[in-house]
Amino acid sequence: MRSKPWNRGAVVATIAMLFACNDAREDDGFTTIATQGSQSASQGEGTTATSGDEGSSSTGTTAASDSQAASTADPDSSSSSSTGDAPVCGNGSVELGEECDDGNASDLDACTATCTVSRCDDGLLDGTETDLDCGGPCQGCAQCRACAQPDDCAPGLVCGDAGLCTLRQTMMVDWVAHCGTAADGYTLPDLPAGTYVATPVQSAGTLWLPPFDPPDTGYFYEIQCANGVLLDQLRTPPGLRYSTVASAFANLQADSQMFDFAGGDLTCYRTDDTCADNDGVVVFDVELVCPPGR
Repeated sequence: MRSKPWNRGAVVATIAMLFACNDAREDDGFTTIATQGSQSASQGEGTTATSGDEGSSSTGTTAASDSQAASTADPDSSSSSSTGDAPVCGNGSVELGEECDDGNASDLDACTATCTVSRCDDGLLDGTETDLDCGGPCQGCAQCRACAQPDDCAPGLVCGDAGLCTLRQTMMVDWVAHCGTAADGYTLPDLPAGTYVATPVQSAGTLWLPPFDPPDTGYFYEIQCANGVLLDQLRTPPGLRYSTVASAFANLQADSQMFDFAGGDLTCYRTDDTCADNDGVVVFDVELVCPPGR
């Protein structure tokens, strides 16, 4: 049998195709392995990086947590010292910085409106004082300061009808002992200058001994003073005499009289040529008048 001639070109082409297929498979295997290795490495690096990031993130979170805790603690601490309940005067509880707290806003008791104990030298009208740092349990009040009773005033002063401490003294002119001239009179020494009010006290005198023959003889009320002091309203009607002191006093023409005094000794007396046969005494109070508004 005659064989076919060998086609060299076809053989070479076949062999070349086989090698190409093998290379392709090997290339695919290498590529796959390399790709997987690269991906694994990449994933490893990514994991490592992520792990590192997570570690960093964890550290950062911890620091932030600590910072937040510190920030929270500070306000709490500050709140307890600076924003806590501040002392409130007037709530009835004695708190830091308060001497007392009676729950009211009045100074007129033992605890002032500023929660200090009332004192006699605190520059306040407080407690049971009748005027600024005087009266009540404190020292006596000076002239023209408020009072409620005689003990509220300084020595030598009285609590007047207007509720003010004032100088009040009593003039008593005996028509026998203080009869003659001003030198024989009754003297209130060292009166301060000012305006005074004279107020009669029941009394009267006579220039005759009984028996009386009113209205020509008997008792009457009349004042004579030195240093220009004229109390001509404090008298019974001129020329009229009364059988008793009470009836004479009941007929006074005025209940009081104001007069200005320059200060010093105030002397009053009774004039008569024969003082020995006189009787009786004329009495009146002199009181220093406080200025308006006091």
